[in-house]
Amino acid sequence: MASKLIYIPSTSAALEAILIEARPGDLIQLLPIKYTGQFELEAPPPPPQFQPMHMNENRQVQELPPITIRGAKSHDFKRQTTIIPDEEGEDGIAFTIWGGKWVLSDFTIASNNRHNGVEIYSDGHILRNLTFNKNQQAVDIFEGNNNLLDNLTFNSCKDAVFVSGQGNIIQNCSFNRTTDYGIMLSTTDIGTVIENCVVRMKRNNVEGQEVIGTSLSAHGTAARVKNSNFFGKSFIVGNDSRFERCTLSHVSLSAVAKRTEFISSKIKKVYQRVLDETLANARNAGCKIGDVVTITE
Repeated sequence: MASKLIYIPSTSAALEAILIEARPGDLIQLLPIKYTGQFELEAPPPPPQFQPMHMNENRQVQELPPITIRGAKSHDFKRQTTIIPDEEGEDGIAFTIWGGKWVLSDFTIASNNRHNGVEIYSDGHILRNLTFNKNQQAVDIFEGNNNLLDNLTFNSCKDAVFVSGQGNIIQNCSFNRTTDYGIMLSTTDIGTVIENCVVRMKRNNVEGQEVIGTSLSAHGTAARVKNSNFFGKSFIVGNDSRFERCTLSHVSLSAVAKRTEFISSKIKKVYQRVLDETLANARNAGCKIGDVVTITE
């Protein structure tokens, strides 16, 4: 396979052109400047000599390496790579990932609560060391599998992370002053792992029996949550969710949620709609649980 190329786009137009030219293994090194646009990331054609060999129906011996888009900071650290989806328009998505394998790292996606950050429609991508400032929807994974969100920072976003797929990982992420939801796992989501994350809502005051702002909304199946803190309402609706060494300020247990596990966790307040063994098992598993409110409908 040919040696990888390093591209250094100096304008938004150059970046758009390079995204078409880049091939697996290439590096797109961004400058510490502002790039404006809505960038589409497609699957590039494989090199002519690339011949994937299958050991069986599920594994490939040879896989194409990802294309990396990496930001930078100036020498005095006063400037950094910043992506603006659309300077004038009401709508806009900074990056839409349709296929291929991509790594996005070390830059900021800035907005004014009108634009979206990254939308993913395929498998196996990595978002790492990114900052999202005031995005309408920061990261949406739509039916994407085995994607990794690592060390992301969300500042004053409306909706931070939406996940629908299988085997996606969210780790080492910080959610600051999120207004609507921090992490939402859809009803079709299976096996998302959330680890070492802190979600702080902009508004987490109790109004009667409700909390404004949802730090976690777990509608999918078999979510695995470890070493994470959620300050705001956490809705648990899907089956087989497991929380280990977590802190949750408010938890709402749905009547349809089955086999929810809490292990060595702290819960300030629980709203439950069904009387089952969940809380008793949690206490037996070393959890500290505060007030419990049983809601009858």
